[in-house]
Order: sequence, then structure tokens, then C-alpha cells
Amino acid sequence: MTAAKFDEFSRVEAIKGQRAKGGKHMTDPTGRRRAIASALADLPVGEWIGFDEFCRYMQVKDYDFLVSNDAWKLYIADSSYGRLDSFGYWEIIEGRYLMAFLMEYTATLGIIDIAYTEPFFAKMDYDYLWGIDDLEYISRYDGLEYLRLNNLGAYCLGLTDTFIPEQVEEQKNLNVLPNFEIVAFRRELPPSDGLFLDRIAAQSSDSVWVLTQKTLLSAIESGLSMEHISEFLSAHSKNTIPENVLDLFNDIERRSNMLKDQGMAKLIEVDSPEVAMEITMHLKLRRNCLLANDRYVVVPEKFENQFRNVLKEMGYVLK
Repeated sequence: MTAAKFDEFSRVEAIKGQRAKGGKHMTDPTGRRRAIASALADLPVGEWIGFDEFCRYMQVKDYDFLVSNDAWKLYIADSSYGRLDSFGYWEIIEGRYLMAFLMEYTATLGIIDIAYTEPFFAKMDYDYLWGIDDLEYISRYDGLEYLRLNNLGAYCLGLTDTFIPEQVEEQKNLNVLPNFEIVAFRRELPPSDGLFLDRIAAQSSDSVWVLTQKTLLSAIESGLSMEHISEFLSAHSKNTIPENVLDLFNDIERRSNMLKDQGMAKLIEVDSPEVAMEITMHLKLRRNCLLANDRYVVVPEKFENQFRNVLKEMGYVLK
């Protein structure tokens, strides 16, 4: 949390004036981040706390901070009428910065868990401000309701010496059948599971996918591995994967290793088989080009310059 180049408060777009006078009135975000990290380190691990309660705790325990040294330069809607100041606007200024930092960084990094709702009219602590008639929220983070310091957060903040990730049990929501169908037990699969099934099988109904050689080969072509596919189905299937389905997987694995992409190459037509043979058997070329039929030479793209130079030594040129 030492980078000061970016100010998270810039994401609170409803509050203008942040760049007034070159933004020199805005405080160094590094100090704000340290104050928040210190306050988070005081939280009981694994217990939910309301966001408003956390704000009060920070102020009571002197983990307070300022976003601006001259909050009068900040305003809502109009700089002539909607100016803010440092007195009585903690929830509007510092509170919104706190929301942005918690949601954009600590929650994203997995240090805290959060509970939030849509921001529209979620907090009405700004209804007394001038110029808010057209605002449905002060910031996109207004829906933050609760936060919880988790085990990873406790480790990152130095509260514990070790971190052991919680084991998440995979949901057994599929059944893999001998006819190569994958049947979902629940009508609504988690989106991630449904997307994965779409990559490896063809959907035939709302809750049924069919494994085929074509769909599996396409999945491998897109970057998946048969090991990944097999592990996913084993983890999510209530039944043991049938033997004939495993046989299909083994066959696909074997087929997928038969061909390897060696990159681009140039196909060169030669007038006579004798010249084509002479070129491909040349001491400097025979390892870097191949004879195709009688009158074609294949040259990998990375060897093209070398190929052209040797051709000129032999008395030929590739136009």
C-alpha cells in the first residue's frame, strides 16, 4: 500500500474539484491506506461488522484521516453553491474514500469479505446537500453494507504467521451417463459450471450436454487439457464416470498428441525433381527444409533468410 500515484478517491466522480489548483490540496493516499490497514487489523477475524460501525470505530480510535487539506475546494454539481468543507462531511468525503478503497482493493485482493447491494439510494446521508436532486448515489460503492476480515486478511496484516486456505467443496450437481450425456441435477447451474460445459460438450436441452469427439477436440484446441476436463467432471459428478466415457477421454488424449503445430512455413515450387532433391540434400539445408512430393520444398519461416542465402551460393534465387 505504498504507491501514491493513484488516488482511489478519483473514482468518486460525483464529488468535483479534486484537481483544483493541480490537486495539491488532496492528501497523500499512502497515509490514508495505512490508517485503514491499522483499523482492519483490529477487527475480529471472521465476524461481520457494519460499514457505518467501522467508520465510527475508525474515528473513535484515532484511525481518522483526511482526503483533502482544503475540502472547501470539493463540491457537488456546482462550485458556487455545492461546496463541501472539513466539518460534518466525514461520511461524504472520507467515508466514500473508505468505501472505494475497501471494495476496489482489499475486497478484490481477498483480504476482506463484503456484503453489498445496489448503490441506488442505498445511503441517504447526502440528502441535505445542495445539487443532489439528480443523483441516485454519491458513489458506485454506496451499497457497501458489511465487511469481514477473513483468514487471508489476518495473514496479510500480520495477525497470524500462517495461512491455510479454506477447502471449498465442489458441488455434485452433474451425472455423466454411458451414452455420453451430462445431466445437470439442478435446473440452474452456477454460471461458471455452465460455461465450462459449453466448452467441452454440445447442449441438447436446458439441463443436458453431450460429449462428442468434436467438442472435446475443440476444447483442447482452445487451450483446455483432458486432465482438466476429467478432473472437473469427476469433482462435480455424483456417479463414477463410466468406462466408455473414460475410453473416449483416453482416445482424445492420444489423438491430441499426434499433431504438433511447428509454426508457419513457406511452400516453394521447383521446376524439376532433380533441383528439388539437390536443394533438400544440401549440407547446409537438409536439416532446415523438407521435400514435399517431387517438386515442392517446405521451409520453416524462421529459416527463410538462411535458405535464401544458401540458394544464392548454389546459383539459384527465390523471386
